[in-house]
Amino acid sequence: MPNDPAPTTDARTAARYPSGPPLSCAEMRAPRTKWIAHVAALSAAALVIGCGGDDDVNNNADDYSGTEAEVATLVDDFANAGRDGDGTQICEEIFAPELAENIQDEAAQSCPSEVQDNLPEDDYELEIDSLDLEDDKATVAVTDQDDNSSVLHIERADAGWHITRVTPAD
Repeated sequence: MPNDPAPTTDARTAARYPSGPPLSCAEMRAPRTKWIAHVAALSAAALVIGCGGDDDVNNNADDYSGTEAEVATLVDDFANAGRDGDGTQICEEIFAPELAENIQDEAAQSCPSEVQDNLPEDDYELEIDSLDLEDDKATVAVTDQDDNSSVLHIERADAGWHITRVTPAD
């Protein structure tokens, strides 16, 4: 991928490069790792964000209750905001501030612009395959309508639940 003159962050690229190291805010700080992590994070995010219609077709939260429903609602909000092309909502309400800041730093443009520039161009549905909750952290395995799988790492902070990183599924 380093020799690719125009690396892309669409779902097809992510499917070709499914096995990368997990991405976190700390790992994105190293100079070379920052670029690779940025491209991989956006590739994985493109798998779980789609764009298209205005309807909220993602309603995984209906299958959960309590705290698990809160986490599933965040996943639904993430997918629905992506369907609507709402990079602002994704960066300001769904991503952890550190993740949004790292995306902005690496992209040399605002996080919402970068997210919007990398949204896939088809309708999108997201299904939660598993949701593991431990205290203020959740790991959610998801599959999109094209059978692409990713893992969302989610944490609860003072302001609620936020996605801290996105990794390819194993």
